[in-house]
Amino acid sequence: GYWADLSKSAAAFSRKQLLQEIQSLYRSTTIAAGNDRSVRMLDRIRYIGADGTTEIDIYQGQTRSNETNVASKAWFQKASNMPEGEIYNAGVIRPELGQKADMLFAAPVYVAGEVKGVAAVNMNWSLAWKLLDQYTFGETGYAYITSSKGLLISHPKYSLTDRVDITASKYGKLADITTAQMLA
Repeated sequence: GYWADLSKSAAAFSRKQLLQEIQSLYRSTTIAAGNDRSVRMLDRIRYIGADGTTEIDIYQGQTRSNETNVASKAWFQKASNMPEGEIYNAGVIRPELGQKADMLFAAPVYVAGEVKGVAAVNMNWSLAWKLLDQYTFGETGYAYITSSKGLLISHPKYSLTDRVDITASKYGKLADITTAQMLA
């Protein structure tokens, strides 16, 4: 009837408005990163329903139409169970799409005290490296970033996908310093 059609029309309009807002957010997230280079901060923005079905997915500025389900992903489960207003930081993750690592943040979406879904963003992890790679320590030293387990995430020669563990004994003193001082 009339009310069902009106409700359906209002829901479609609201979804379209939400999609436009998310696209606008994506376009507005850039930062200057050395030498006046403008770098996009976010690679992906998603809204995922409470059942884990991806309902809105913007990846590198393009709307993706697939309805993947992420209910089994640890980050989705953790975010779904967080209190209202909290944000889950999944840390640096291996590429879900594309070829580069991202940092994933997710937060539950509450309506009238009930979790209705999860909003998730993938931050461009290479941005952190672009901000750090302009520094030299001493004459030839450079910055690098490890995970909490000692895996290189950002390095001039390696990335997270290379799975280089600098706590391995083959790295000698560096492994000792990493284990005893950086990860302790």
